[in-house]
Amino acid sequence: MAYRRCETLGDLAENGFRLLVGCRNCGHLRALRPASLFARVSPARNWAALRFRCSRCGGCDVMRSIDTQRTT
Repeated sequence: MAYRRCETLGDLAENGFRLLVGCRNCGHLRALRPASLFARVSPARNWAALRFRCSRCGGCDVMRSIDTQRTT
């Protein structure tokens, strides 16, 4: 099955993908549903440009990637 290119949070939500955010300092990893971020940022926002801070250690050196395992 072919997927559309996922550049925005809306694209991720539309395809049923999650956004993986991992802290490079402490290794904390979170899988976020894009729709949970819509209250704070626009669905048209590029997911790779989002800034995150680790909830465990407070570090801001994080990696972002797409979890292509469908959630629906």
